[in-house]
Amino acid sequence: VAGSWSSLANLNAYGLFILIATLCYGINVNVIKFNVKGLNAMTVTSVSLGMVTPFALAYILLFSDVPHQLATQEIARRSLFFIALLGIMSTAVAMALFNKLIQIASPIFTSSVTYLIPIVAILWGLWDGEVLLPGHYLGMLGVLTGVYLTNRKK
Repeated sequence: VAGSWSSLANLNAYGLFILIATLCYGINVNVIKFNVKGLNAMTVTSVSLGMVTPFALAYILLFSDVPHQLATQEIARRSLFFIALLGIMSTAVAMALFNKLIQIASPIFTSSVTYLIPIVAILWGLWDGEVLLPGHYLGMLGVLTGVYLTNRKK
């Protein structure tokens, strides 16, 4: 997060965003498990995405050139369709499944599943012809070891 231990002048603010996101992720898993357990996963997903949508739309409409691009570019309109499809299929469906997993499993197990996402991404890269370096294997081993240690029975 910091470029130097002796000075905060080199602080990487974007690194702090990652730490904040991690904290929010942990809070989210526990809130869904313990505070909204009476709601079904689709309701939790709908409310979550419904709350963020107005802010996203406001940003897109007021602070970007998306409206202009949609009005003048045919490719922009086609692209919007695929972005919406990706948002629905990848985000909404995955979030609903994840929320259901939170409800039927422990928060620790559920959050551990998320750590497997980079491994899946690496497998997609292999399928696409990317080359794996030793660091990739070490990273996968570290992730799998952490998931195992966290979820093993004591």
